[in-house]
Amino acid sequence: MDSGHPCTARGKLCHAITELLNDVERLKQALNGLSQLTYTTGIPSKRQNQQVETLQNQVKSLQQQLADAKRQHQEVVSVYRTHLLSAVQGHMDEDVQAALLQIIRMRQGLVC
Repeated sequence: MDSGHPCTARGKLCHAITELLNDVERLKQALNGLSQLTYTTGIPSKRQNQQVETLQNQVKSLQQQLADAKRQHQEVVSVYRTHLLSAVQGHMDEDVQAALLQIIRMRQGLVC
């Protein structure tokens, strides 16, 4: 299947969003663990402060990546909706029609 195909791109976006959510959660748990360690030991060490800062930066970066992936996903959904509405109204872009015909042929090839 063509990697530039919208369905493939949507699947990759969904997978990327899921992975980013998992990474954010994992880093938040690690950050909470360091915070608990600091709380129980009293004064945080320089190393602990650096680890906390590193984790906070990673969480911030992942949250930005997640926001970007969600925005990109919404753009893909918007394009799908626009094409669907155009098709229902009897107007279909030639490229969209060609892609749909290719999907139909691929599905027919899979059905035995």
